[in-house]
Amino acid sequence: MNPVVGLDISKEESHGQAFLARGKPFRGTFHFEHTRDGLANLHQVLKDVETASKLRPLLILEATGHYQSPVVQFLEEHHYIYIIINPLISNRLRKSQLRKVKTDAADAYLLGELYYKEEFEPFKKRGVQLLNLRYLTRQYDSLSKMCVQTKLQFQAVLDQELLSSKRGRSEDWINQRIQRLLDAAKQNPFQQTMYASHLINLKVLITLILQYQEHLTELEQNIDALAEEIEEYELIQSIPGIGHKIAATILSEIGEVDRFDHPKKLVAFAGIDPSVFASGKFTATRNRITKRGSRQLRYALVMAVQCGLIRSRNTRLEEFYERKRSEGKPHKVALVACAKKLVHWLHAILKSKKAFRLA
Repeated sequence: MNPVVGLDISKEESHGQAFLARGKPFRGTFHFEHTRDGLANLHQVLKDVETASKLRPLLILEATGHYQSPVVQFLEEHHYIYIIINPLISNRLRKSQLRKVKTDAADAYLLGELYYKEEFEPFKKRGVQLLNLRYLTRQYDSLSKMCVQTKLQFQAVLDQELLSSKRGRSEDWINQRIQRLLDAAKQNPFQQTMYASHLINLKVLITLILQYQEHLTELEQNIDALAEEIEEYELIQSIPGIGHKIAATILSEIGEVDRFDHPKKLVAFAGIDPSVFASGKFTATRNRITKRGSRQLRYALVMAVQCGLIRSRNTRLEEFYERKRSEGKPHKVALVACAKKLVHWLHAILKSKKAFRLA
């Protein structure tokens, strides 16, 4: 059995436990900081495991967002094979144990044991590219929300919308809004405002909005440049309703599709599978979706469905939606059903590398 090292990743340091084989831990739990010296200590442990087992160890760790970045970069630079798993998988094993123990050391030990109980796919080289794309799309979404909140504050002070994003708006529309504001200002009977604080707030908010838009434009350019290097980026855009931004988000959140050998697993990863509740003779008939897995993927799928239904862009999706509605399904239930259908199409496209066909 190949040696493995389980790593429990934290914010500034991590814990690890090495195994030479199943049921054969190597030494005790160790920890290292995410610094040059700390990663050097990790490297020494990996060398010791290789010396003892005569084999290069594989590493297994949970997905922890950006906290894992320095460790992953170190493993890439030193050409170690590693596996990144969904925390739900390890949490399932943790709950199955009789003793309730939750420490970094215990988690590292558990990850090592988990490797010998499950079959996992190693993290492929392209995964780093997809991970970078995920960071950018999530940062874009975060800044977009902050920009929207700032615009709402601006409108509250001005009591009239002026600075909206130019995307989707013509120059004539913007000029008309500006002219309306200027005309309103000329009709103002007062030359000076009684509330100077309003002017200060407007200047600050305008500056923030312009800065947000500048950063968003730069992020969008980087997202497009990175996504265009991935073959599937253009393929999934063959589905009407999926544009550049949604395509980049879907692709980065799914990652390597080889992780999902069946579309239902991808549906569960998006958190749009129905929860199941049954006890004794009772079985619930109205079940909400689980909302587990990737929230960003779930939101992108719903947006793709809504865009596909607008002006009947995606006729196949529209027919499916209307059929669900005719069965008496509420609007939101029909949308979720469409999102599931969309996941099946995406899974087929990513597996076959063939574009979507409406007919």
